[in-house]
Amino acid sequence: METILAWIEYGIGGVLILTTIFTVAVWWATLRFRKHISESIIRWDKPIFGLWTSILFLFVLLFTSLGMLAYAFSSRLFSEPSQAPLWREIASLCFLEVSMLILLFAGLRGHYLYILSERGIYDAKFDWKRLAWNIELIPWEEIYDYYHHDEGALVRYTLLLRSKRQIFLEVPLHLKDAIEKIILLGTEKFSFLQKYSHMTRRHHSES
Repeated sequence: METILAWIEYGIGGVLILTTIFTVAVWWATLRFRKHISESIIRWDKPIFGLWTSILFLFVLLFTSLGMLAYAFSSRLFSEPSQAPLWREIASLCFLEVSMLILLFAGLRGHYLYILSERGIYDAKFDWKRLAWNIELIPWEEIYDYYHHDEGALVRYTLLLRSKRQIFLEVPLHLKDAIEKIILLGTEKFSFLQKYSHMTRRHHSES
């Protein structure tokens, strides 16, 4: 039995090491991303992040249950003193893994954000092959029109760019009014400045 417990301890320890390495890499990438984003009006999670949330929640639940079970075994259910320390080590590793998974969740969130700023929309993707962010700021003046349609609890916006590209935003229903106002203000501000600039140039040319 002690041999089996030792192998379980090594296995959970190996998982903890891998999780720690991945968590450090994720946070490193997230902190580099924050250096490129100087300001924002509003940001929200991309719906695909819900998949990561569900997966990490299941692992947190799994290791929490294993940790509590191991701790119970170490303190009550086994009378052999030689096995109690192994159970306590397994419980400690499980709880450390839970803590690391929570840190991983917080770091991953920075990789799945929509970000709107006064200057435009940030389209950011992390290239894990090159270990670098591909960050593009799409200015409001590049957007000449948009439309949207509801998809259950989400509203999908399609922004039409002057370069013939399209940008998609998936917005939670409770943020719909705020996001629409920001898009309208951003695009109308450019239209106003363009119109005012044209009128100013015509006034100067006439005078």
